[in-house]
Amino acid sequence: MSPSSRATSITDRIYPWFGLVIATSGIANLIGTPTLGRIGDRIGQYRILLVAFLGAAMAFIPQSLAHNLALLLCGRFLLGLFIGGMLPSLQVLVRKLAPLEKQATAFGMNSSATFFGNLVGPLIGGSVAASYGIRSVFYVTMSLLVANAIVIAFNRKALSPRTEETAI
Repeated sequence: MSPSSRATSITDRIYPWFGLVIATSGIANLIGTPTLGRIGDRIGQYRILLVAFLGAAMAFIPQSLAHNLALLLCGRFLLGLFIGGMLPSLQVLVRKLAPLEKQATAFGMNSSATFFGNLVGPLIGGSVAASYGIRSVFYVTMSLLVANAIVIAFNRKALSPRTEETAI
């Protein structure tokens, strides 16, 4: 067997696992979104956002240390749970904080920010990986999530509804 055919054989065996690694966070989103949404209704969106951002940050630890598929899948699953928890909490806060006449604009800005992150994140991640190695991407992302949690923690009043007129 030539070295190039051996490499192709190994690569071909790895490809099916790529889909599973990516899909794992989507599966966890399906669980985390309604579950953390319900918990947020009971304990408040502010708390869920803090837990979700810190939990998502911590979910990058097993991913950054993964030397086997099981640990990588575990990290991706945890990430999906916590990212899923962010979505309903952010939507509720946008709904509560935006004036009635500006809610569509606020939801549009929220969606645009999400899509912008989906655009810029991989571009920056690729540059970080090329410059410092793939594991550094996990640490940079973890740091950004913790920084967001800190911003949320110091802006509790700003994340509280101003008046009852914003609620239907």
